[in-house]
Order: sequence, then structure tokens, then C-alpha cells
Amino acid sequence: MDNEMLQGTQLILAVETAVHDFAVMQEKHGAFMVAGDLDDLPLLCDQRARAFDRLQQSLTDVWQNEMVQQDMLLGAELQKKIGRILAQEKKLAALAADRRQEVRGQLAQLRTGKKAIAGYGGRSLMPKYFSSSL
Repeated sequence: MDNEMLQGTQLILAVETAVHDFAVMQEKHGAFMVAGDLDDLPLLCDQRARAFDRLQQSLTDVWQNEMVQQDMLLGAELQKKIGRILAQEKKLAALAADRRQEVRGQLAQLRTGKKAIAGYGGRSLMPKYFSSSL
């Protein structure tokens, strides 16, 4: 096996690993969104950014390799895998939009409650005098 072929094989393996890692990250994020467990949102965003960067870099490396560019079967296979990733991204975006809408509704309810409390002039609802002689 010559050096260029070995390099091409390594690049293909790197892309397949990056695609797999990105898909696993998508599943994990989807599960968190469905569960409504977004306490670790900054960590999830960081994972997403790193997985995307690895995927982007590995794809760039593959398409810069002449041997890989000429492999039409590989190109079709990568296109299918990237298509699945994009379809999953659309599902995740829909989940995020649903969650955002849910949060907006909750915020509207909180604002209504805040206005109702402000209508009392900020005064306490407790009686001024309390008798403990009962």
C-alpha cells in the first residue's frame, strides 16, 4: 500500500469516526431535550461545537485528497451519512423550537402573576396584627 493510499484510508477513517461521534452527540442532545434536562446546556453547546469542528476538519481533509476525490462510491456514502446528520439536526431544531415556545408560555404566566402581585401595591397579604392568644 503506497503512502497516498494509506493517507486516504486514514482520512476516511477519521471522517467516519467524526460522523459517528457527531451522530452520538445528536442522540444525547435529543434525549436531554426530550427530558427537558437543560441544566448542562453550556456543556452540551461546547460538545456540539467540538464535534462539529472535528467533522468539518475531517471532511475538509478528505476532499483535499486526490485519491478520495476520485472515489465516487465513497462520495455517495459520505453524502448519505451527512444527509442523515442534517435530518437529525432538523429534528433537534424542531425540539428546540418547541421547548423555546414552552418557555415563552411559562414566562408569560410569570409576568401575569407579577402584575397581579404588583396590583396589591407590594403590600403584604398578612394581617397587620396577629393574636397568639388562641
